[in-house]
Amino acid sequence: MDTFMTNLSPEVGIILQENISNIIVISMLATAMYNVMETVIITFDIVKNYRALYFWSMQASCCGILMHAVSAIICCTFQQSTLPTSILFIVGWYAMVTGQAVVCYSRLRLVVLDTSKVRWVLWMIVVNACILHVPMTVLFFGRISSDPHFPRPASIFNRIQLVGFCVQESVIYSIKLRLEFVLLYHLRTPMHADALGLAPGRRQGQSSSSDVNILNTITAPTTVALEVIRPSRGEAEGGQDPCHSQSSSTAEYHEALCDISHHPAEI
Repeated sequence: MDTFMTNLSPEVGIILQENISNIIVISMLATAMYNVMETVIITFDIVKNYRALYFWSMQASCCGILMHAVSAIICCTFQQSTLPTSILFIVGWYAMVTGQAVVCYSRLRLVVLDTSKVRWVLWMIVVNACILHVPMTVLFFGRISSDPHFPRPASIFNRIQLVGFCVQESVIYSIKLRLEFVLLYHLRTPMHADALGLAPGRRQGQSSSSDVNILNTITAPTTVALEVIRPSRGEAEGGQDPCHSQSSSTAEYHEALCDISHHPAEI
């Protein structure tokens, strides 16, 4: 592989250098698509109950990532965004974000004896989906329509949306983390483990799951902090070209993908 790269002609090297941003973005999206398809196959193989909430929420979340990635690749490759790709982009965003929250909720029910005590978490997910996704959809299509009235409201609501979903994720993972620590305590005590019918072999698996939950709980507020300190596209210093500022905004991210193809060497 190294020999092949060093033997490239100067013309090919120039082409790669000019399109390095496209190559990086498409490579990352392609990796996400591969991981998603692998996850779908593994889920079919591991999960025995195809009617379970975990199974269908996992499939919805994976399909959302796939749709989001495909539309992003189309936007980045063909240097333009059409209505069908924009719809695919935003629907994939719904399934990816809310679908993953439902996956976390379905896992939460495995570590609590009385599921009615955490039913409010499901209602929180539903309410957040309604009050955050719907306005963002209106602002998203308004912004990509080049209407001058939409960029600033879209940028402001994007941060509200980000905080809302990060708080939701932190709440779910914090609850699951607390319940898992209680479960680990019982697993460490043979008497409690026998009374609950828990195999000692589950201890290592629960510890690994707790490590993942700790990481996710830390990641959410970090994402919010990075978004707050980052200037939005409309606030970019000196009227800077949009492709110079990276953004986690749904609308801004969608626009940036198209801008990358128009200005690949500037990033």
